[in-house]
This record gives sequence, C-alpha cells and structure tokens, in this order.
Amino acid sequence: MQQAVRRSARSGHHSSRTAKKEYGNIDQSASLKLTFGSGDETLILLIGSSERASWFLQRSMKLAYCHHYSKANKEVFRHNILCNIFQTMREILLMTRDLGIPLQPPSNESHAENLMSKTQDSLNWLHMPSDVSTAIAELWKDPGVLEAFRRMYRFGKYEDSEYFLNSVQRVTQKNYQPSSEDISRTVMEDQGVRNVMIPRKAAGRRFCYRFIDTVESSASGDRWIDASEDISLVVQVVDIADFDVTNFGHTSAHDAQRDVVLFKQICSSRWLAKTPLLVLLSNADSMIDKLEGQSLHHQSAHNSREGPDATSAKSFLRALFLDAETKYNTKVWIEFVGSGANAEIGKQVVGHIDKILTEESFRMYGIR
Repeated sequence: MQQAVRRSARSGHHSSRTAKKEYGNIDQSASLKLTFGSGDETLILLIGSSERASWFLQRSMKLAYCHHYSKANKEVFRHNILCNIFQTMREILLMTRDLGIPLQPPSNESHAENLMSKTQDSLNWLHMPSDVSTAIAELWKDPGVLEAFRRMYRFGKYEDSEYFLNSVQRVTQKNYQPSSEDISRTVMEDQGVRNVMIPRKAAGRRFCYRFIDTVESSASGDRWIDASEDISLVVQVVDIADFDVTNFGHTSAHDAQRDVVLFKQICSSRWLAKTPLLVLLSNADSMIDKLEGQSLHHQSAHNSREGPDATSAKSFLRALFLDAETKYNTKVWIEFVGSGANAEIGKQVVGHIDKILTEESFRMYGIR
C-alpha cells in the first residue's frame, strides 16, 4: 500500500508555497506514525480543483471519526500541532523582516531571536519548552507580527494557523490532549504527500481509509492520475457553489468545466480503468442560495436541462458527469453534499465510501 504513496511523491511533489505558509514543514519521525493495529488500510485518491471544498471535507470526516483515534495516535497529532505552530511563527517572523515591519515593542526582538535560533530537530515536540511557548504567545500579540500574518494570507486560507496561534497557551500545556476540533484542523504528511487517515471499526475489526490528497496539485492533476497504484477508490471533490467562477489561472474555462475535464482524465486513465469513482458535488446548499434568478445555461450551449430552480440545476450538473461516464464506461457514483465542516457531512461521505467499496467487493465475486 505504501508503494502508491511513494510513487505519487516522486511523480508530483506536493509542496506549494501556500501549504508551507499555512501548515509549516512537518517533521514526522519514524517513531511518530499513525497506527491502527494490524488492520487493513484502504488507499483512496482525493482529487479536484477546489482546495476549499477538500479542506471542509477532510475536517468533516475527522470530526465524525476522531473519537476512534487511540491515545498513541493523538500523540502524533500533538507532535504535528506543536511543530506547525513553531514553524508558522518562524515564517511570520521571516515575513516581517522581508517587508521591513518592526516589532512592537522592540523588546520582542529578543523573543524573535530566541525562536530563530532554534530548529525543530533540537526540540522535544511532545512538550514545547516554556521559553518557546512564551515567545510565541508574546509575539502573537505584536502588531507587526499580526500585520505580516495578514499580508501572508491575503490571498489564501488562514483559519487553521490563526486557530492554533490563538490556542498556543492551551496546546502547550504538559497534560494537553488534542480535541476533536484540533484534530480536524491538523495536517499530516508522509513522503511529501498530504495524507488524511480516517480510522474505522466494523464487526470488531479495525482498519482505516488513507486519503492521498492531491487537490492542491490540481494544476497537474493528470500527472497524479497516471502515477497511482493500488488505489481502491477515487474521490473527486467538486465545489458547485463556484459553478459560475472563472479561475484566473485557467481563464478559458469556468471551474465546473475544469472539473469535468479532470473527470474525463480520470475516466480515460489506464491506471484507474477498473477503479470506482465517487464524485462529490460539494456546497450544494450554497449553490442553491446563489441560484436565485440565475440559470446554468451558459455552461453548455448543447444542454437544455438547465434552469434557475434547485432540481433542474442538480440535474444539469449530474448530467455533466454522467455524459462522460457513458462515453468511458466507468463505474461512477455522484452524490451531493452540503457546505462547511461538520460531523454529519463526514458521516455521510464515509457512508457513501463504505457502500461503494462493499458493492465493489460483491461485484468481484460475481454478486450484482
């Protein structure tokens, strides 16, 4: 199973500047790995063009199933949380220097020098030293640091970084155990690839779904598609709330059209020819809110099923993918899910995955 992760890491290194700024460089040592006993691990490729939709999906699944994480696994999350807080503050301090923003009061320079003189390798990341936690807490009050942080995240997500920096005094306590909210906001990486581990327990058996998250690399999505091995399921996340938005990096196509192109690449991939595909049309409720007085007819000049009401809009979007499914003879499931991050959405999505994988297991044995 690890072969797929290693191959993906070689084929398309997942290290965008945005991700590094938001989460920091995670140093996950060999002794700090998520483990789920001797149970099975199912690899799932997570792909799409919307980081926002993927981010909410991952948080929802963690919120729904984080109570299945063992104490040892929570220690891994604790390790990552502390590393991320430390690295994020270092990134902000570097930004203050690059932009020439002074720290206020000037006495905070000593805290900054203390942090910049340390490395993650030199610290015990199950317990953050008090001088480091104090320095971070004081610097997070500094107007110069806050200004640099605001500029860093002007064009990107910042909720997780801000959440943990606001919680630095709580998460650096010696008896700290990550809460459900903490776990849902924590990113894990392995071999340079972002992983989402969802623990499962059924009929007394422990296992997990390992999601290989390639959404941030959607600009080279076809490279990820053709570099995947041992994948049991592909999950494509489509943010239908942005059906009318044009991505400035792809000015010739709306986001919905780009997702259809990516869908066709998945269906036509020889690597994934027999792999089931779940298309999650995310933020359905947000799309309905935007539909007042609007129609989807501009998305396709050849489709007459559009309309301003929710039912016809959903039929139109479903048809965009089902038309491609018929052409490529690929087994596809299409489901609508709501917006935001909550446990109900997480349970709904994992329930779809359970059902699909069970059906595929029966199909392999000739049971239809």
